Amino acid sequence: MENYDIVIKNCQVLQPDMTISGECSVAIKDSWIRKIGSAEEIAAAGTAAQTLDGKGKLFDAGTGGRSHPYVPAAAAGKGGGRISDDLDAVPGAL
Repeated sequence: MENYDIVIKNCQVLQPDMTISGECSVAIKDSWIRKIGSAEEIAAAGTAAQTLDGKGKLFDAGTGGRSHPYVPAAAAGKGGGRISDDLDAVPGAL
């Protein structure tokens, strides 16, 4: 079993082809995406030090496999579009 740093449950993922996935979970360890799958798949694969509820949020995997959780606060008129502006919308993200 893997010990993840963070698991973001119930989010959607912006995929490389710019489509948006259905609801899924993302497991992160050492700032790298380790697994994307259903909540059940992630739970079966390991445990998390911290779990965040990403319901209604979009996870942008970024480039090169580095993890970049993105909460589109700018789209809601709450931020300037920088990741630092948006992360406060996810309790415990920092």
